[in-house]
Amino acid sequence: MTITPDLTGMAINDARLEASRAHVDLDARHIDPESPPTQGIVARQHPQPGVQVVRNTTVTVWLRFALPYPTWGKPR
Repeated sequence: MTITPDLTGMAINDARLEASRAHVDLDARHIDPESPPTQGIVARQHPQPGVQVVRNTTVTVWLRFALPYPTWGKPR
């Protein structure tokens, strides 16, 4: 068993490292499907921080990006 770390507010690369240290897997998802190709910040996660889980459980995180950013691939 392990405790889910608090990944909220972390850059995704830092969150991946922290998840690895806590022995959980990370599934990153974008809040905005047309987000830029930059490093996002963890806005929320499931399971919540501090929950006891089996090792190698997947923690899903949703990423946000600094605004404003260009809308990639959208026609003007």
